[in-house]
Amino acid sequence: MKSLYKLSKTLIIFCCSLSTALISAQNYKIIKTDAAYYFIDSVMLNMIAIRIDSTKTIGNEIHYYNFKQIRPAHDSCSIANGASWLGDEVIEKPNGIFIIKKYPYSSNDSTHTYTILTQSDLNQPWHFYDFHSATDYVEARLTGIKIMSFLNLTDSVRILTLTRKNSAGEIIESTVNTQKLLLSKNYGIIRILKFDNIPYYEMYDFYDLAGKTNPETGITNLKTLQIYDFEPGDEFHTAYFCRSSIIPYPVTRISTISRVLEKITFPSGDSVSYRIEQCRSDCITHETHGSTCEYSLDTIFQTYSALQTPEFETEPLETVPVSSLNNWTTYTTMGLAAWNSHILLYNIPLKYIPTTQYWSKNGDCYSPAFDGSGFRGYYLEYYYKGLGGPYYYFDEPAWGPSNLLVYYKKGTEVWGIPLDCDSLRQVGVPELKRSQPISIYPNPTEGTFVVAAPLGTSPPYRIVIFDISGRLMTTLTMNSRSQAFDVSGFTAGIYICRLEAENGLVYRGKIIRQ
Repeated sequence: MKSLYKLSKTLIIFCCSLSTALISAQNYKIIKTDAAYYFIDSVMLNMIAIRIDSTKTIGNEIHYYNFKQIRPAHDSCSIANGASWLGDEVIEKPNGIFIIKKYPYSSNDSTHTYTILTQSDLNQPWHFYDFHSATDYVEARLTGIKIMSFLNLTDSVRILTLTRKNSAGEIIESTVNTQKLLLSKNYGIIRILKFDNIPYYEMYDFYDLAGKTNPETGITNLKTLQIYDFEPGDEFHTAYFCRSSIIPYPVTRISTISRVLEKITFPSGDSVSYRIEQCRSDCITHETHGSTCEYSLDTIFQTYSALQTPEFETEPLETVPVSSLNNWTTYTTMGLAAWNSHILLYNIPLKYIPTTQYWSKNGDCYSPAFDGSGFRGYYLEYYYKGLGGPYYYFDEPAWGPSNLLVYYKKGTEVWGIPLDCDSLRQVGVPELKRSQPISIYPNPTEGTFVVAAPLGTSPPYRIVIFDISGRLMTTLTMNSRSQAFDVSGFTAGIYICRLEAENGLVYRGKIIRQ
């Protein structure tokens, strides 16, 4: 009887152990539905997301569907509700087999299928992807199981190594070789391919887990009230520049210093309002009529609402309708660094609207289109976490708009070179003498230029050169009514030259450095 009891107890323990082992193995799933998961690539610092919107059970399979995005349906047509970067669907089969499927864009194409075995044995190979235009395939193999740390989490991780091979099983040179997919026991896949790039690009894009929701960990989707999350005492200094393409080619320059005085959060929790002290200089310069400027120091109120900016409430690449336009749609992308060197702020999450930011509907198809505001659509609009926006820089500054963040202060964190309110408003400079131009030639210049002082003035003069944001570049002395100077060390762009005469009069001109 005791032997029978011991045997029964042993069987119970064995069954419990077996059950635990099976449950443990079943934990390895590439898709988790308990949260949204965010991934980042280490090269461009762009982000993508997994947020499963729906599932369907068909027999012994579970089908998962990620959010929709704008996708080509064929060469001349895109649809707003197309498959995400993850494919049309992810199918979970018995025994830990996951199939990622991307269905054909047209009848001339065929389904692309990617297979991940979450319960394979060590060093067991399988076909991860079979190329359609060749006999090559990408092989996957479980090469290790390790305890790894990520996002301040620790978990068991299965390491799947990829290799491209031909039909004879010989290794083919490829950027995918030795790349790894990482599958976490409790958090799903934590290193993944951007599947909509395969097989069209040989440079495979791999993304690592950067954040998740529920609970929020790491970097997650940047939304409206996170972009415009300010506190009293925060300061933001910006410089706007735009040259019109209409004769006489007026140039607009706006420099602004904004300091947050008060924060008011709405009871609904979806909006916030700020009382802001704003120092501002607005100048318009004509080629033949000189400059006219307006200066102000005011207190304004600014309100931001999640209801008014639905594009920031959606995931990166997710389709969102443009509420103000019928049959138009757009999307945003997300990352950690702006691509344009003029507005780089590393390690601060940002969202941006891509160049083809609006798509208009023609029949059943969407195509990239402008929104009717001229230059908009040629540049990227950037919105930084806690720093607001939009910020942008036109690739040809002589003919397009830019709005640059040149300085900010948030708590004890300071970045950039601040503007000065008295300088912006030209405090102490005689009103009638602020806008008189000086002669500068050749202009544009590759480095050397000549400044000629206005008639009725006498040397010596003080020459002060600023960039378009108001940042001081250099101060020079001019001992004759005309003198040559060298700015070959300046980067290409537009600069403001200020000539100060001994009698206190101030004159202005611009330098275009090619």
